[in-house]
Amino acid sequence: MKNKIHNNFSKTQKIYLSNSDVINNIIWLFLDKAIRLGVGFFIGTWFARYLGVEQFGIYNYVIAFVSIFGTLASLGMNGIIVRDLVNTPKDRDKIISSILTVLLISGSLAYLINIVTVHVINKDLIIKVLISIYGLTLISKASDIIRFYFEAQIKSKYVVVVENIVFIVISSLKIMMILMHTTLIYFIWLAVFETFITSFGLIFIYYKFISKSIKWIIDRKYIKRALKDSIPIFLSAVGISIYMRIDQVMLGQILGNESVGVYSAALRLSELWYLIPTIIISSAFPKILRSKSVDISKYNNQIIKVLKSLNFISIIIIGITSLFSVQIILLVYGNEYLASANVLIIHIWTGLFVGLGIMGGNWYIANNLQKIVFYRTLIGAGLCVFLNLFLIPKYGPMGAAISTLISQAFSNYIFDAFSKKTRELFNIKTRSFFYKNTTISQV
Repeated sequence: MKNKIHNNFSKTQKIYLSNSDVINNIIWLFLDKAIRLGVGFFIGTWFARYLGVEQFGIYNYVIAFVSIFGTLASLGMNGIIVRDLVNTPKDRDKIISSILTVLLISGSLAYLINIVTVHVINKDLIIKVLISIYGLTLISKASDIIRFYFEAQIKSKYVVVVENIVFIVISSLKIMMILMHTTLIYFIWLAVFETFITSFGLIFIYYKFISKSIKWIIDRKYIKRALKDSIPIFLSAVGISIYMRIDQVMLGQILGNESVGVYSAALRLSELWYLIPTIIISSAFPKILRSKSVDISKYNNQIIKVLKSLNFISIIIIGITSLFSVQIILLVYGNEYLASANVLIIHIWTGLFVGLGIMGGNWYIANNLQKIVFYRTLIGAGLCVFLNLFLIPKYGPMGAAISTLISQAFSNYIFDAFSKKTRELFNIKTRSFFYKNTTISQV
């Protein structure tokens, strides 16, 4: 009996006394984003002013177009890899070497499909060349396996160090290029260089501080199982990338590059908020997941607390942004981008649903409901494309913002109410909107 109590206490201690690791991880991630937001915001603003609305629109069209194919490069394996590294740390070498091989193949395939697609749907030679160059970043996504390892171990400080060194170097080069009045194509090459040097940095830091060598074990059975588990997530990620980026691509195809520039200026300010739920949830969920097998009620209530905090922060950000949208756009981008102010008022509301979506994605994986994720995102992506076709010709960039908001709200919140398997998650999300400290055990 004594041993049983001791084992239970040890198990509980292992799960619940890891708050310092989570907080430390969040601090490192916030430090990373603070540097990026501070320096990156200044340079990004300067960059947008330097390019002007039309050139800035071309730049963002290229980024958005390639990003849609990023899901094919990663195969939606992010959550699966983190889950397996958390649950079976002894299989680290097998997981890393097997998935790295798969991602190198999928990244190369994604690059080829990216090139073929742009040559079919776009007649602009400049855009074809720029997308062919930037598409090389799809191959570098294979190194994300190292990032996932550090995430699973709640050791993001290593990633932060590498990415910030690279960021400072790239930012310095970008400033020099602006001062030298460099053309757009060189900025695209710089973005490619950044992804590859980051990849090499992550690999170096892994060998330096974690393991001097990786036992190259290609486990076909594991690859088959991981791919099977990730297929619904991959299909869902395709849908996510569509309704996150298709608005810019469709704006470019329907109205032209200037509309993309107006929309992208607002989008970049709005998406600054997305960093906060991403950091908090990626740091907190590994710990929350460990509590699932011990106390399901506590597991659910921890999710509610995290979402409640994110909702509170998002409402404050939405309110401030809506009140001062014109002043923010004029201060950041200048008169040329004034049309972005109304777009920002609408698009900033998507931040309220992003945290719900990120947490929901983790919840689905933890409950082995990946297939439902696919249906949720497929409907959301289809809804987004349909609304864009109807609203962009009528309302321009504002129509794209409305389409994105409705799609995000449906996919990340409303959809969960329609299935018995996900209604528990819908209830969790709903409770997170209430100020009162409502918990699962109280309902």
